[in-house]
Amino acid sequence: MSENDERRRWQPARREQRLRDVNEHGRAILEMVHDRSRGDFVSDKIRRKAVTYDFQCLSEAVSHLLRIDPQIAERYPDLPWTQIRAIANVIRHAYGAINVDTLWDTATGNHLREVLAVAERELGDGSG
Repeated sequence: MSENDERRRWQPARREQRLRDVNEHGRAILEMVHDRSRGDFVSDKIRRKAVTYDFQCLSEAVSHLLRIDPQIAERYPDLPWTQIRAIANVIRHAYGAINVDTLWDTATGNHLREVLAVAERELGDGSG
């Protein structure tokens, strides 16, 4: 399938699409930090930019998902939904103040894996 075909198939108003976006961008982040040290990450500007982009996309997907399915936050109240939604705003509006250590900690911390687990669980329940 060509890139244009994939773009035509992208359906941003659908809950399932937003869950797939969370999954895709979250997995990309994990792949970018896998088997890397903090020092490797800090010194690799291109990798940091890629992770930043994927966090922005993941955050946007979560923001739209919460509009489409606000009950997801009630089903998973332990996740920091407000902070996840805020990531994209920070990246867009305070891009010069992004802390590399915070970016690393967020990419390697438990919340990202928890968000991915929720997306996978929700995709697997057939209600997408």
